[in-house]
Amino acid sequence: MHELLKQAIEEERGVKIRHLATKLGVTPNTVYQAIKRGEVRALIIGRAKRVPPEEARRLLGLEQEVA
Repeated sequence: MHELLKQAIEEERGVKIRHLATKLGVTPNTVYQAIKRGEVRALIIGRAKRVPPEEARRLLGLEQEVA
């Protein structure tokens, strides 16, 4: 897994669109369009968009760790 993507998920931070897109094997524009259609949740921070870590896990098929 892309190191920055893995780190963001582990630290419960928003995931950059381009990192998620790379791991999913799609273009960033594909992810942006999915966000626009409401298929992917995103956080808007200023002018930047980030995918919440739980949403990134869902898209990547990763199970959330149980505490």
